[in-house]
Amino acid sequence: MLTAQQLPVSAAEHQLPTELTSAEWRAPAVAVAPGGRHARSAAREALSDVLDRLVLAGDALRLDERSIRWVQRAVLRSVHERHTACGSWSPEDSIAVAQTARIFRGNVIAVACWLGQLPTEQIRSAGIRPTDLARRLFGRLQFEGEVERIRAHLRGVG
Repeated sequence: MLTAQQLPVSAAEHQLPTELTSAEWRAPAVAVAPGGRHARSAAREALSDVLDRLVLAGDALRLDERSIRWVQRAVLRSVHERHTACGSWSPEDSIAVAQTARIFRGNVIAVACWLGQLPTEQIRSAGIRPTDLARRLFGRLQFEGEVERIRAHLRGVG
């Protein structure tokens, strides 16, 4: 059975920072730019406060490493382009950031919801169908199994 997880929005350790240090402000440009691996690693280290929280959210949502990296990349690019710390984004900002994540849009939306940046009521305005989001978060096989279980129950009750 698919179960919704309690969102840890009240826990301060899960909140994204609303302000960045001067070193953190310089880091997103390097972290998302093509170039030397050493420079990108150093930039990612400077942004570990942000990136670790995104990993925590991705792990809680059972996203794979590739998906988490895409979420991080979309967030870092948007921090750089918007010159605004991701913890201070409005729900509309989070939706706009998700739109830049291509096929990983649903993952960015899910992480934003888990971190309390996007109320679950606004998922529909993000252009994400709830079934697509559930399929991405729980996996296609588990989701399809639940749909079939519900269909069988409905056939049984007429």
